[in-house]
Amino acid sequence: MAFGDARNRIWQKPVLRFLYNRFYRRRGHGVNYIIMSDIHIGQLIQQELKHQERTPTWLARKINCERSNIYYIFSQRSINSELLLRLSKALGVNFFKYYEQQLDENRSSTQKDNH
Repeated sequence: MAFGDARNRIWQKPVLRFLYNRFYRRRGHGVNYIIMSDIHIGQLIQQELKHQERTPTWLARKINCERSNIYYIFSQRSINSELLLRLSKALGVNFFKYYEQQLDENRSSTQKDNH
């Protein structure tokens, strides 16, 4: 079965189409599906802010933005890496570590699949 045939079949089912668009990568001779963990970076940032007993207003001042933008960040599953860096510096926490852990998990599962 050709790659295009599989993709056309997936397009017929909306849920599978969503998963296909979001979590696949083409590699070599075929498609490897990536099962992504549910990192909701906005919630992680909000939890860390509460843990440090700081307010959204404080964070907005630290990263030079409006307070309403902080609440928007809390609602986002993913954010721009430059903004994530600014938030990491402001809060003194490496938020990239959550993605690093995910990469390590994907690497180890890929290596197991290849052997």
